[in-house]
Amino acid sequence: MLKRIDRVNRHVILTALFLGILALVSGCKKDDDQPDGPTEPISAPTADFTTSQSGLAITFAYDGQGGEIFEWDFGDGATSTEESPVHTYADYGVYEVALSVSNTGGSAKSNADVAVEGDDLVMIQELNFSSVEGVFYAINHQRIWSVYGEATLVRTGAALAWCKATIGYEDVGVVDFEQGEYKGNLNRDNENVYTWFEDPDDQIGFKKGKGPTWSIEGGGSHGFINGLSNVWPFPAVNEIIADKAIDVAASYSVSHDGAIANADSIIVSIHGPNGLLVRRLVGTEIATSFSSSELSGIGKGKGQVQWAAYKVYEQVLGSKTYMVMNVAATQQAITIE
Repeated sequence: MLKRIDRVNRHVILTALFLGILALVSGCKKDDDQPDGPTEPISAPTADFTTSQSGLAITFAYDGQGGEIFEWDFGDGATSTEESPVHTYADYGVYEVALSVSNTGGSAKSNADVAVEGDDLVMIQELNFSSVEGVFYAINHQRIWSVYGEATLVRTGAALAWCKATIGYEDVGVVDFEQGEYKGNLNRDNENVYTWFEDPDDQIGFKKGKGPTWSIEGGGSHGFINGLSNVWPFPAVNEIIADKAIDVAASYSVSHDGAIANADSIIVSIHGPNGLLVRRLVGTEIATSFSSSELSGIGKGKGQVQWAAYKVYEQVLGSKTYMVMNVAATQQAITIE
């Protein structure tokens, strides 16, 4: 009886052992029958980016795909390894920006010219001509920009015109100018003042050795005019010499880099958030200063200093006298503290 029980137990043990080994082998075979699928290769990244501006600060936003490692060169000697950095430039201008990106699948690079635009141009100050019926200004706004690291003069054309009514100014229809192929049509505002600014993509301004001619469609007490002309030359202005920060608790000096040629009158102005300071000089002066009491009313924040030189001509057409002038204005962004 004991032997029979031993044989049964042995049979049960062997059967369990066999089934366990079979299950183990089956499990291994099942895994072997389902190997891992092929691994997808990692694609090389792209190096696209976009920009936005606030003052001298440019936000660079990575707009590509798959980038993991970033190397930015901002074109002014500064670099960054952030994905979407913010960089503040020292001066307005045009900079060649390079972005290199990489991942385990490869690398990519892109280059772009990034224009750090200056603040909006401020209009030149109107001179007071009480004895004339109309005034027409051809204006060259000049600024020194950094273009690929080189100081470069950028000139932007603008125009301003108005014709007197019994009270205020009159709508005289279409007003335009022409200087060879360079021409523009002025926009009239609600007070019948006409203005025009050159497209920022052009940036060439008026030719300094030739005056534009003006055409007026006519309206009110002013008839059709064709051929009202500015004679050349434009005044010659250079760079402003002044601190880029104004302390309103102290006096502020501003001067011009060298003598100004062909100017009958000069106006130096400081444009602040809350006010405007204007100083009129004769054509040969190249320096002036503003006291702390004068500065106290213009507000704190961003501003502009402008130096504008005027060359004035008078023309009589019929019974009316018109003033035409060439203006060269140079300006500099400032911070008023």
